Amino acid sequence: MGLEVEEGVGLNINEISNLINGHIPEHYQFNPSVPLKPEAHGFCKNPKLKDKIHCVTCVIDASKISIMPQNMERKLKAMRKTVNLLRKDPSAGVAH
Repeated sequence: MGLEVEEGVGLNINEISNLINGHIPEHYQFNPSVPLKPEAHGFCKNPKLKDKIHCVTCVIDASKISIMPQNMERKLKAMRKTVNLLRKDPSAGVAH
């Protein structure tokens, strides 16, 4: 599951901080309509360093940037804002 153009499909932007901070349990089945909450069964309240994400990279097809839907642009900006607030090293790759 990744970022999808449609709303309510793909990774929920609100779960990115849980994912980066290591709160998502192994084999967790993401549900875009019901984000994982701290009180949920399996939520990792005290994740170990090995469970956390230390760098976030987005790879975007360079031939699609000019035709990227606005909805996807909004999702990418929201993801970048979350990553920046968590003080993680963001990087971007453009491939053709």
